[in-house]
Amino acid sequence: MKNMYLQQVKDYFHNKATFYDDVEEQTYWELSDLLLWDTLSKQLDKLPKKFIFLDAGGGTGRWTKKILDAYPHSKGVIKDLSPDMLAVAKEKFSKTTYLDRIELIHGNLLEKDSSFDKHFDLIFNFHNVLGFVSDSSSLVQNLSSWLKNGGTLISFAPNLFHGIFFNISLGKIDKSNEMLSISKGKFTSEMPEINFFT
Repeated sequence: MKNMYLQQVKDYFHNKATFYDDVEEQTYWELSDLLLWDTLSKQLDKLPKKFIFLDAGGGTGRWTKKILDAYPHSKGVIKDLSPDMLAVAKEKFSKTTYLDRIELIHGNLLEKDSSFDKHFDLIFNFHNVLGFVSDSSSLVQNLSSWLKNGGTLISFAPNLFHGIFFNISLGKIDKSNEMLSISKGKFTSEMPEINFFT
C-alpha cells in the first residue's frame, strides 16, 4: 500500500512539475508566500551568517531561491522524491550564479541518510511534504537527526480546517465531513489523498 501511494505522489508531481511555479502568479499564493516568508525570514535572521539549510521536499526550488537571493552567504540542499520537480529546479538554477551554493538530491526523505547527520543549521519543509508522506512522525524524526546541535526545524503543514473550508466552498459537504473524521482528503480530484493537521 505504501509503495502504491508513493507512486501516486510521484505521478502527481510528474504531471505538475512543468507548471508548478505558476502559483507565483496567483493572488492567493502571492499572499500565502508573503505570510510564509515573514515567518521564515524571522528564523533565518537568527542563523549564523554562513548557514547551511535543507529544503526538504523542495521540488522546483521556489523557496531555496528566495533564501539564496536574500542571504548571499547561505548554502542549500534540496532533497526531493520527484525527479521531474528537481529537473525544473536544475534548469532554474542553471540560469543563476548559485550553482556553487546549491545541491540537488533525488531521494526519499523517509529513508535514513547518514551523510546528512548533524549537517544543517536549518531544515524546513512546506505543505506538500508532511501532507504527502505516509508517516509524518518518522519524517520529523529523520529531519531532526540531520540538524546541527542548536539547529532549527520548521514545518508548515496542510491545515485541516483549510481543507474543510475549501471543500465546503465547492459544495462538497460529504468530503468535508469525511476529512473532519479522518484528517485526510484532497483539494483536487487529481491529487492523491493527503494528511491534514490541526
